[in-house]
Amino acid sequence: MTKNLTKKNLPSYRYLLSRHTSVRSSSTLLICMLNPSTADEEKNDPTILSVCRLAKNGGFGRLLVLNLLGVRATNPFDIWAYEDPLGVDNYRTWDRVLKEELIPGVDTISVAWGRAPKERRQLLHFIPALAEAYCRLKPWRKSVMTWVQNIDGSPRHPLYISGRTELQPYDLDSYVKDILQRNNTLLSNNLKDFVE
Repeated sequence: MTKNLTKKNLPSYRYLLSRHTSVRSSSTLLICMLNPSTADEEKNDPTILSVCRLAKNGGFGRLLVLNLLGVRATNPFDIWAYEDPLGVDNYRTWDRVLKEELIPGVDTISVAWGRAPKERRQLLHFIPALAEAYCRLKPWRKSVMTWVQNIDGSPRHPLYISGRTELQPYDLDSYVKDILQRNNTLLSNNLKDFVE
């Protein structure tokens, strides 16, 4: 079911967030999460405070945040109430950031979107967004990192990670293939190529 949209509850989107830490370093940490919350150019929310702490403790001077979905929501369940949780500029922003903002071998990409949703309608948005991100991260995926891997293989959300936790290599290939195989009946024909 989608929300009845009034002016008060029209979806708001954020495609990119940038922060500088107090570390004097030219290295950038790009973190990919599920969706943005309330943080903007001027204020932080609890997730961004946590990510900034992790970036600073990891020695990164700059932080960039992209999301699988562009719609803002403080509660992850609210994401799925909107007809278009992706937003019109999300993929364009990913392409620009990966091409123009990062230096291979110097900068780091971390994923931290948390567990995949379980309901069919949610998966119909999540799986294509995950596949798109996976394609865009292809040149980087052997060096993708995360802080903690959940039991189901997903990269843990930063709110549930200690500030002193260090980044570790993450097998993005295995995670994406596992999600796609487990949800094969929901896949469109172009996504079925991922699992073969």
